[in-house]
Amino acid sequence: MEEVYKYSVQFQYLKNGETRPEDIIQDEDLYFNENEYPFIPNVGDSVCYKIDGKHECRKVLSKHFTYWTNDKQSISVNIVVTDIDADDMAKRLKE
Repeated sequence: MEEVYKYSVQFQYLKNGETRPEDIIQDEDLYFNENEYPFIPNVGDSVCYKIDGKHECRKVLSKHFTYWTNDKQSISVNIVVTDIDADDMAKRLKE
C-alpha cells in the first residue's frame, strides 16, 4: 500500500543570544497535500517568508520533523531560523 503524506512547514525565529525560538510562526500557513512535495531548506540555507506583515530573510539553523499517524499520515517540519547579515545575503542573491 502506498503511503500518503500531508506536509506542514513552520518557520520559527531564534534571536542571537537566545536559547529558545519565539513561539510565533510565519503569517501564511504552508500546507502541502499528498501530491505536493515541498522543498525543505538545508541548515545554512537562506529563506524569505512573511511575518508580522513584512518579508524577512533569515538563515536556517535547524530542522525538526514530526511524523503523525492519525486518520492520515502527515509530517510537520519545524525550521528554526536566525538573522543573516546583509553582506552574506547579498552574496546569495542575484539582482
